[in-house]
Amino acid sequence: MIVNTEVLELVVAGSLVLSKLWGAFLGRLPFWGRLSDTGREVGGYVIMAVNAALMWSTGFDMLPGFNVGWPMLGRVLTCVVAAVGPGLAWDILLDKPKPPA
Repeated sequence: MIVNTEVLELVVAGSLVLSKLWGAFLGRLPFWGRLSDTGREVGGYVIMAVNAALMWSTGFDMLPGFNVGWPMLGRVLTCVVAAVGPGLAWDILLDKPKPPA
């Protein structure tokens, strides 16, 4: 099995919750709207790093099929997917890869 769909569903839900929380938080910051494009981009990278750290703390591994060469690879990729946002996780859920027969 390449993708553990049960964990993937949790990652989609967690990523969606984090996205909504960040949206509500940033909407209340008076200086966020006045930041330059570069400032918002840097802020986005900081948010992605925080999301990845939060997902790492859960111990989720939605990609156990990637653990053959390096046992932590599936967990790292799970954190990357969750950090990018719910859109990427949702796309993986809908278009999950099929293992070769």
